[in-house]
Amino acid sequence: CLGYSISYGGAKDVFEQYVARTLLFQQMEVDPENSDIYVFVGDYHYNEKAYDKAVAAYENVILIDNKNIHALNNLAWLLATCPDENFRDAPRALELASQAVLLKRESFVLDTYAEALAINKRKTEAIAAAKEALSLAQEKRAYYRDQVARFEKMDP
Repeated sequence: CLGYSISYGGAKDVFEQYVARTLLFQQMEVDPENSDIYVFVGDYHYNEKAYDKAVAAYENVILIDNKNIHALNNLAWLLATCPDENFRDAPRALELASQAVLLKRESFVLDTYAEALAINKRKTEAIAAAKEALSLAQEKRAYYRDQVARFEKMDP
């Protein structure tokens, strides 16, 4: 039965992605000025491993709204940690993460900032940012503790 396949079988993920993509792109047509929607587009492309499209989406948000914390943070994360090293850009990641952390000192932003500092070989500052992220974290504290430990083990 198709309903079973969509609800519980292998078709569920494909169906959910189709619905999410359809709703997202329809919403963009309805509200093209909402920069947060374009962040979701970037996130969608990132999750699909279409990194070039994700970068373009995040860059477009930043052009429209250079204080969009999620676009700054997510693009910095992509440029600092992308599995495809062709998309890594340490100086740009740090530039974006620095802008984001000036706007909002929250755990997720500080975590990205720590990653950007680390790939720019600024270990001491990366550890400090990771410790601040942990101190502010309300959730995922084990993750942030692991991040501190990982940065502390890095070569100087």
